[in-house]
Amino acid sequence: MFKSIFYFRNIINIMIFELFQSFVEKIYFKYFLVKSYIFIYKDNILSLFTNTKQVKGFINGIKKDMTYKYYMFHFLTYLRSYFDERVDTLHIIKKYNEQEFPIIINKNNKDLTFDKILKIDNKEKKNYDTKNGIYIKFELIDNNNKIICLKKYLIKYKNCPIENNNTLKNIIIFNEIKLEDNTKYFLKIKKVCGSSKEEYLLNYDEIKEKNIDEIIT
Repeated sequence: MFKSIFYFRNIINIMIFELFQSFVEKIYFKYFLVKSYIFIYKDNILSLFTNTKQVKGFINGIKKDMTYKYYMFHFLTYLRSYFDERVDTLHIIKKYNEQEFPIIINKNNKDLTFDKILKIDNKEKKNYDTKNGIYIKFELIDNNNKIICLKKYLIKYKNCPIENNNTLKNIIIFNEIKLEDNTKYFLKIKKVCGSSKEEYLLNYDEIKEKNIDEIIT
């Protein structure tokens, strides 16, 4: 009886080994088949991305073949352009010195893409001479004296360290602040500078396209 059990166990082990061996052989066969196709048709495959056949250069006086590095660079550039988007306006959040800055960027008659955003990182914005003081009120008022407080958005969007389009209109759009159609709005600003107080009432339609830093200068 024990001999029979031992015999069947060996048969099962042999079957498992043969199945595994067959599986590995199929994988190797497919691997070499794909490799052969790539080798044979590599020129046709590469022609889909570039017509460059060879790239060589000198680095520190040493001649190097950089063809495959160039192919990889070209392919990654192709992928980057594939995933890029063309938009009219973008709202992004950047982090500088452990502080977050929301930034709105308009198309401004040029294509606005992710690639352009990468180039904005180190571009400084126009420096506005922002007045010192504590802002008590920064709010929109309509004809019926209905008030929409914008003070938290003033704090959020002002003094951004890079070029932006943080206009009052864009801030209202991206924060989904609802303004009634055919209604006249005014921006009321009230602040304290030392012992004195300043108060302004500005026509919204006249300042909505201005950068928020420009409004409070």
